[in-house]
Amino acid sequence: MSLRSLLFVPGDSDKKLAKGAGSGADALILDLEDSVAAGRKVLARDMVGDYLKHRQGGPELWVRINPLDDGVLEDCVALVRAAPDGIVVPKVSGPADLIRLGHFIDALERRDGVQKNIRLLPVATETARAPFGLAAYAATPLPRLFGLTWGAVPGAECIRLEDVDLLVENDAPLCTYDVGAASEQASLIASRVAAFIGDGAVLQFGLGRVPDALLRQLTGRRGLRLHSGMMSDGARALAEAGSLDRDWLHSSCVHVGTSDYYAWPADRTDFAVRACNHTPAASLLANLPRLMAVNSALRFDLFGQANLEMLDGRMVSGVGGAADFSRGASLSPGGASMIALPATSGRGQACRIVPVLDGPCSIPRHDVDVIVTEFGAADLRDCSAIRRA
Repeated sequence: MSLRSLLFVPGDSDKKLAKGAGSGADALILDLEDSVAAGRKVLARDMVGDYLKHRQGGPELWVRINPLDDGVLEDCVALVRAAPDGIVVPKVSGPADLIRLGHFIDALERRDGVQKNIRLLPVATETARAPFGLAAYAATPLPRLFGLTWGAVPGAECIRLEDVDLLVENDAPLCTYDVGAASEQASLIASRVAAFIGDGAVLQFGLGRVPDALLRQLTGRRGLRLHSGMMSDGARALAEAGSLDRDWLHSSCVHVGTSDYYAWPADRTDFAVRACNHTPAASLLANLPRLMAVNSALRFDLFGQANLEMLDGRMVSGVGGAADFSRGASLSPGGASMIALPATSGRGQACRIVPVLDGPCSIPRHDVDVIVTEFGAADLRDCSAIRRA
């Protein structure tokens, strides 16, 4: 069977194990590794073994075991007798690791009378040495080898290698993005935006000091759900404060942040990187209850329409997904489209509030519900054109 979709499920969660069976995925990866806290490894091993024994049709069931030098023998002893369809092997250095693991599984299958040939799917790029030995897999007889997979954020979009015309490897470090400490102005604007956001809201936000300050000011909220074009370090602050809905798949197109942040979402099963034609889809956004879209602008006028692209005759940005998210939030039940920005630019010398836009209208007035600056918040919902001004 060709596996088109594989869904990671934490092995220590009865609720998520039950939910995974009805997900429609071709295979579930019952996780014993990074999504399970150290103190719950034994519990997760027992729960996964029980789940395998009582399977009744449905998707293929694979198990991601712990690394070869950290609990893998205990995992295999407990689980081979339950005959999973396959084993995902993390942090391998090369084919030699699979040969060693294969010998061990051979012995366990004979001991337990398991007739199934349990397949292996190594995560082939998780150690520093591994990427330099990928060619060795093709030259090594590995009868249990199902394929190779790469370390990635669970739920990430993938490109099939057969669809790639040219592949260029680059070992340069990822570019980092650090907004630094929030200014007094950014903190004030963020506090005015936060007043509109309650527990259980769905949040979309951009990059910059105001969005970062906003997320850090929302750490006292509970049940927040993230559905955004971009995520950065502020998302981590919400997760570590317990502010996020644990049963929601927090989605974005891009992660941009500090070097510490890049390592953080790698094995989280509650975050996903989705294609850029998915996260801003209007039909999806309009059906997300209480979607609060928080975007910025270069200028806005007295009608409430915003210019995100051109300043003093120069194109400085594209509209990105802001227009889509603003439209979706304005249609969302209980949601709101918000523009948050300083009232002036250029160290206070240029006003961002103009009578009528002199550049493109990136977000029309009917898709802007609230405008926030350091001087206050203007709630424009249900206002006529005259009242908006």
